[in-house]
Amino acid sequence: MKHRLAVVFSLTILSLLYGCISISNPGDKPDPVPPRLVLNENKVPTWDRPNAFGAVPDELKAKGDEVCKSAGAKEATGYHANALNLNGKPFQGGGFFCSGIVERCTDQNDKRDYCH
Repeated sequence: MKHRLAVVFSLTILSLLYGCISISNPGDKPDPVPPRLVLNENKVPTWDRPNAFGAVPDELKAKGDEVCKSAGAKEATGYHANALNLNGKPFQGGGFFCSGIVERCTDQNDKRDYCH
């Protein structure tokens, strides 16, 4: 997958590619210093500076929403081209900040990644 994001789920469920949803919001434009995934006190990956994300570019909105929804979030609300993973390395294609948790898995045919 070319783009990565952050949402609230454990590392074991999302194989180190995701962080978590935060009550903070992305900024209007990307900060020169990129956001980085860090482990919070519960060992859940989260973005260190959600306000370092800028708006999701129009050409990436559909892809960002797809990635966020596959991980249980409602939509991509932020993007940073140089977002850093837990090892401090840039995600290939940048990182998405996701907002809004969708309903839990209730159908055996649910195709969202975290339902299986």
